[in-house]
Amino acid sequence: MSEFGFDLGKMEIDCNMLGIGEVEKKAKEKTSDKYKKQAKLFLTENKVFNTENIKKRTYRYIYDKNLIPVPEKGEQIRIRTQQQMNLITIILKVIDIYSEIEELTISTYTINREAMSILTQLKDSGKIKRINLLISSSYGFRDPKWYEEIKALCIGHGMHLVFAWAHFKITLIRAKDNYFQIEGSMNYSTNNMAEQILLENNQETYKKDYEFITKIMGDRNSKALEVIC
Repeated sequence: MSEFGFDLGKMEIDCNMLGIGEVEKKAKEKTSDKYKKQAKLFLTENKVFNTENIKKRTYRYIYDKNLIPVPEKGEQIRIRTQQQMNLITIILKVIDIYSEIEELTISTYTINREAMSILTQLKDSGKIKRINLLISSSYGFRDPKWYEEIKALCIGHGMHLVFAWAHFKITLIRAKDNYFQIEGSMNYSTNNMAEQILLENNQETYKKDYEFITKIMGDRNSKALEVIC
């Protein structure tokens, strides 16, 4: 049965009844065999589906957010989830593995009180040496009270803060000789929405995004920015 509801077997019989001869049928079979051989040759030559080209397991289900892996050097991990998870979870996972973070750079649209509280504690304890925050200026009207609290917290705990009309969601983590980049739809808050994130441990990628974000944050002459501290 085809996707349009036709019985393909019956259609073949009816076509034969309408005069499609054996010669035409054999010609079609030869053409089909020719394409199959060409396709097989292409796949063989290019080794598209050869499993030896897959060095690591590339797809798995993660049922516990605490089991989210941290990428090794040169590794990239893509995650799709509908579990409630604050992106701060991954920051804590990195600290759990490497003890401390030399520098943390966050560009985000939303950061809630829970995440901010954790960041200030980690900064005060020395677990994170330096924190750079590029946060959406829309907080000025989305939540004016929290907008002012974020300013006070960053000033009080020695964190670099800039507000900008941006929707970037990029996190950069330098821990020992690892250079992590996290990007995707997830914010530093919690919701029930399906989310996707990409985790990478790549110094070159880290460097490009670090220069990109810090250049924005360092432009004190820009009228589109509000440099706090």
